[in-house]
Amino acid sequence: TVSTQSTWTCRVVLPLAQEYEDAGDFNACDRLKRSLRINGILYAIIAIIGLLGFTYLLIKNEFHWSYVSEFVASAANAFGITLVIILLGYGLVQIPKEYFNMSNHDIMLKYFHFKASDIEDHKEDTLSELDDLIRKTIVLSRRVELRQEERERCGAMLAQCPPDRIDLVRTTLRRADEKEIDAEIGVVKDDKMVELNRKLKRAVKEVHRAEAKWEQTLEQAFFLEDIVNSRDSSERRIASTFRSSRNGTLGAFMDTFEWLWFVKLHRPTYLLLGCIFSFISFVIILGEVLIFTDLNFPVLRIILRMNPSSLGTQASSLIPLLYIVHGVYYGLFSMRITGFYGLYPHHQTDAPSLVFYAINFARVSAPICLNFLQMVDMEDTAFHQALGQQRIFHNSMKYFFSVVLVAMVLFNLFNLYGRIVSFLGLSRFRFAADFTDEKIEEGRKLLSNARMRKEKRAGGRPTVVEIPVNYPNYD
Repeated sequence: TVSTQSTWTCRVVLPLAQEYEDAGDFNACDRLKRSLRINGILYAIIAIIGLLGFTYLLIKNEFHWSYVSEFVASAANAFGITLVIILLGYGLVQIPKEYFNMSNHDIMLKYFHFKASDIEDHKEDTLSELDDLIRKTIVLSRRVELRQEERERCGAMLAQCPPDRIDLVRTTLRRADEKEIDAEIGVVKDDKMVELNRKLKRAVKEVHRAEAKWEQTLEQAFFLEDIVNSRDSSERRIASTFRSSRNGTLGAFMDTFEWLWFVKLHRPTYLLLGCIFSFISFVIILGEVLIFTDLNFPVLRIILRMNPSSLGTQASSLIPLLYIVHGVYYGLFSMRITGFYGLYPHHQTDAPSLVFYAINFARVSAPICLNFLQMVDMEDTAFHQALGQQRIFHNSMKYFFSVVLVAMVLFNLFNLYGRIVSFLGLSRFRFAADFTDEKIEEGRKLLSNARMRKEKRAGGRPTVVEIPVNYPNYD
């Protein structure tokens, strides 16, 4: 069945592919073995936990073989709904906030100034890490006792690094540092070389991502600065030293329409969308909390019954469903584990990250549908029959889901999650970065210098961007 195929793909095939792509081994056979070993350990732990649960049921004389498939299905959906609630708690709050913030060009300038500083710091950290790994690889390749195969591996590891960084490390590598690194490496083993190769692959990708993000941020920030400078333009066009002017009647119309949209219509449109999405988010949060309590008040079911026509009912049910899907996947695709998983534009997302998001994309698909059917108070549908019995965990988890959703909404509404993560020193486990005035000022200077350099190369006149000194609060 489709459910069985999805389960096998999500639980077996994709995790194997993820570990295979992330492995640092030097041939396909070793990478596959490592992937099987890592996933085998994980499945063994899950099997031991399940065995303990079945043992408990045997002791209580409550065990029946029909419970096995029901237990597995219920546990998978309980985990999926928990993930849906966590991601939804982020998306339902952040989507309206993003539209409110995007309506204000001054806030967005603040964001890009902060982002520039954050990317610059990240670039320095990743380059430093990459240099350290290149240094270790160079020292390792100079060992006399290495076999020919090991020397070829060192050459393959260095071949994936930027040549300019290799030349820089070689010129700055001192004899004393070489001896210290050599002592740190110790005895050369296959596992050490595999781990070094894995770290080197990740570091190279992080450097490329940081450079791509920097170029993208410059392009977006410069265009926003052009909008700010053109607010009072008598020509009703956004002037820029980086873009060529449009010609002809159609070009003049496009310039005027672009100016009207970004200067006059952009703010009220995004404010209206923010208000609409805030209302939908409130209705969905209320409906989510009520289905996990004893209150018999299905909000969405009541709203759907207000529409007498079949077409209207389908259309009105599609809107909240699409918004729930958007909220869940918005939270999922916004989540990044720095140095491990994340989605990045301009083809900078690596294979392990794509597989990671594909796994979780599949994991939440069925729970989203199940959750929506609970919200509209519908049971015994074709979807329920395909999913099977879900009696286990149903009563014991419903209060837990309500608490988690309310907690996630409050955490993201008041930015408590970011503060807690920063306090615990776990900044890599975050949805987005937190703003600080120091970083904003530093980023403003970085962008100003970058703009002057780019305009000088383009032969244009330096642009002075008038921006407010006291930024509105983005949080």
